[in-house]
Amino acid sequence: MNLSSITPPQVREHHTPERNLPLGRFTLHASRFTPSLLFLLVFLTVFILYFLTLAPGVVGGDAGEHQFAAPLLGIPHTTGYPLYILLGKLWTLLIPFGSMAWRMNLFSALGGALTAAITALIVYCLTNDRLVNDPSSLILHPSSFISAFIAGLTLAVGLTLWQWSIIAGVRSITILFFALLTLEAIIWQRQMEEWRNGGMDFTPNQPSNLPTLQPSNPPTFQPPTG
Repeated sequence: MNLSSITPPQVREHHTPERNLPLGRFTLHASRFTPSLLFLLVFLTVFILYFLTLAPGVVGGDAGEHQFAAPLLGIPHTTGYPLYILLGKLWTLLIPFGSMAWRMNLFSALGGALTAAITALIVYCLTNDRLVNDPSSLILHPSSFISAFIAGLTLAVGLTLWQWSIIAGVRSITILFFALLTLEAIIWQRQMEEWRNGGMDFTPNQPSNLPTLQPSNPPTFQPPTG
């Protein structure tokens, strides 16, 4: 995913790194690194929170089933969750320490932290479009960044996502996919608007003047006479 696509198109088109406009006592400008910074800040904050409150070992119920099904490539209850099992197995191979149950708990924490970070990007994308109205402005409105950061943390500390992100299970990963689809839909809609306004070419790797295969003097068909 190209996080630079989240920067509003009017800011990307007129962005010049040499020019900064003052905003009060600070000087802020919309940078292509701003979405990445927001993503990392929310992700690290939430992941540390989930890591500190993570279940230390085996738990009961469906979570206990998933703790052992993924490392063994087993089949849990319906629907079997094949993608979760495969990703969980790969995760247990990448983490060389801790029990299998703890690793699967950590896998849920990873999914929850990514969900919160992507939610922050969604809010940043939507609010920045509303706040940056002047095409010549390079100002990044601080409320756009702050509101996106708060939105990500609010989702993360909510009871529902928090309890699903500290034990093994498919729920935090499922919400992650919903967040990814939402963000991709917003980026696609923005790219379509750029294309309609003439600011985007869908065929950047193709030459503008394609050769034609039509002969200069095409043959003509004349019916026989007589």
